[in-house]
Amino acid sequence: MLILPLPARPDWSHPPIATLTIMALCLIAFLMQGSDYQRSETAWRFYQQSGIGKLEMTAYQADLERTGQTEKLATMRRKAANSAEALRMMEADGDFMQRLRNNRVITPASPDYPAWRGNRNHYEGLRQRVVTERYSLSSLDFRPVTLLTHMFLHGGIMHLAGNMAVLFVVGYTVEAALGPLGFLALYLLGGLGSALPDVLMPASELRLSLGASGAISAVMAAYLVLFGRRRIDFFYWLIFVFGTVRWPALAILPVWLANELLQNFVFDRGGHVNYMAHFAGLLSGALLVGIYRWRRQGRSAEIVHRQDNDLAIAALLKQAEEQVAELKFGLAALSYRKLFAEHVVPDGQIPLEYRRIARLARQPELLED
Repeated sequence: MLILPLPARPDWSHPPIATLTIMALCLIAFLMQGSDYQRSETAWRFYQQSGIGKLEMTAYQADLERTGQTEKLATMRRKAANSAEALRMMEADGDFMQRLRNNRVITPASPDYPAWRGNRNHYEGLRQRVVTERYSLSSLDFRPVTLLTHMFLHGGIMHLAGNMAVLFVVGYTVEAALGPLGFLALYLLGGLGSALPDVLMPASELRLSLGASGAISAVMAAYLVLFGRRRIDFFYWLIFVFGTVRWPALAILPVWLANELLQNFVFDRGGHVNYMAHFAGLLSGALLVGIYRWRRQGRSAEIVHRQDNDLAIAALLKQAEEQVAELKFGLAALSYRKLFAEHVVPDGQIPLEYRRIARLARQPELLED
């Protein structure tokens, strides 16, 4: 289920600075990732031409045979013709790669060691230039800086576009409630929370975690907690069945949490989506904003009141438009009068429309108003 945008457009006289800044940083990071393919190709060519590929593949097959991993060995031999696949399989073996890097596979006693060690260091230096690999959260090579950087990287243009669309839809509303600094803190802390499953339960094989979706999950949960029991609009779909529903905001949180667990353990086991990061992000965002509402009771209700105001304005405008369509200009003018009497109306075109309808109604008191 997706949160539908609020009926009012963002107030561009007070733009969502933190939301737009995060979006800009994600775009800059994505542009920096743009040359990763060429960087990877450069590293791969060196790996082949320097001779370390043949040496390491031979050592890996011997290690699999020595440790009795017959199934892996058979797979490795099938992939030997495609050395790129064989390399990926070897690098996904965390235990072997750790021993290889620590000189416990090709040892200093080996006559090939000096040349191999120099070439291996150079190859790893080339791989370090690949932005995606260096700054993603890795299950086999954890570095503290990646706890921050992974939430600004993306795996492709559609990955980036989808995340930025969702971030903006909920981001400008949550930022209006928390303020720019509060929203930035929510995004960063939520992103850190979303990384906890990868840190506490690292995969035994190579897996890179990247993307803003964990931090955005925290923002989405914050949106739900801010509105609490108030009803808000959601878009739902189930295969070919879809539509909109208006539910209490908090009722959606357990639905989202359950969906992430079902996807991870039942429907998409072994998939490429990091559902546990989404799950942890949702929990982190809900907890953070729950504490915020408890510490600042009443202050966070302002954004909820603003949505109620927007909905009431939209309803009166729709009523006036229907009355105009039926040529009931007097009733339409009264609807506009009620609109201005009860609400703060930001759109400068609405007063002009009120004046036009009041003239058509031929009622001097309305025109005077």
